[in-house]
Amino acid sequence: MTKAEEDYIKYIYEASIERQKDVKSIDIAHYFSYTEQSVNQMIKQLSQKGYLTFIPYRSITLTELGIKQALKMIRAHRVWEVFLEKKLNYPWEKVHDLSEVLEHNASEEFVDKLFLFLDSPLYCPHGNPIPPYQREKAIGEAIDLTQVEAPCTFLIERVNDYPELLSLLSTFQIGLQSTIKILKKDELNEFITISFDHRVYDMSFKYARMIFGSIQ
Repeated sequence: MTKAEEDYIKYIYEASIERQKDVKSIDIAHYFSYTEQSVNQMIKQLSQKGYLTFIPYRSITLTELGIKQALKMIRAHRVWEVFLEKKLNYPWEKVHDLSEVLEHNASEEFVDKLFLFLDSPLYCPHGNPIPPYQREKAIGEAIDLTQVEAPCTFLIERVNDYPELLSLLSTFQIGLQSTIKILKKDELNEFITISFDHRVYDMSFKYARMIFGSIQ
């Protein structure tokens, strides 16, 4: 497969299985900043190769072959992220982009050896599960920060691979398994006031939607 084909399949899987949303060609076009025409051409190509099925103007569905390929890419990506953070001391906001490159250049055998070398981690640095080579279960009952009401206490269990957000959280010294307090939720101006380690911060809804966890 080409790198572009692998990227398409991985995105469709992550959006449809992990975020549990219907995926259409326009969603792919927006995500990759491609034209709908080029996306439709790639979708037809992947359909002909047996990786997905689609009906024009409706959602795109991966076949079992497509799911298997997606899991291979996601597994490689997240194992590389663990390696880069744990063994090379890269900050969590930088491991995603590097792993986007590395995931395309390693065999299953190599990834499995790397996985064992890292003591079989269950999660990547952002809290996403490292899947086996069979179908992955959808991520559970985690909610994002905009879904909670203030005041409450919130345990961070997963964050999106968004460099600006990860850098911001690092500045606040907030990471996975950090427990924060939600002090205020301003729906009109779309920001949340949080407290962590006796310090108070304002966070936009844009970033709050990328932080997942549970109310304590």
